[in-house]
Amino acid sequence: MALPNIQRFNEYTGAILASLYENFPMRKALVAQDFIEGGADAAMVSDDFLGERPSDEAEFFMATARWLVDAGYILTNDAAFSYIGNATLTPKALEALNAVPDSLTGKASIGERMVGAVKAGATQVLRTTAQEAIAAGFKALMA
Repeated sequence: MALPNIQRFNEYTGAILASLYENFPMRKALVAQDFIEGGADAAMVSDDFLGERPSDEAEFFMATARWLVDAGYILTNDAAFSYIGNATLTPKALEALNAVPDSLTGKASIGERMVGAVKAGATQVLRTTAQEAIAAGFKALMA
């Protein structure tokens, strides 16, 4: 059984990569409120000592996005604590998302299935395609 954090990571990874794939080659900002359930209302919480601060879910989203940058899936020159600006897919990520697994020859690419899963709200498909994309990216690195 997968850990809840891994499931959340895979869902956000799928949503982020699908968004960048759908917009490729245009760059876009990755902001937590655009991806987390509840939007802007869920992205910030009040803190008696700090005032307004990012919610735990917004911080988790940003940790996922920063990992994708660090792992070489997202190219950006504008990363901050609460957003990643000017984001686009790296060549490795584009190659991974354009891949069609052998078992699905003649079917949609990983990226196309990921975009469809986001639009359909199919979180299990999104998790699975995110795992496939990360695996395809690592295979591309090894080749």
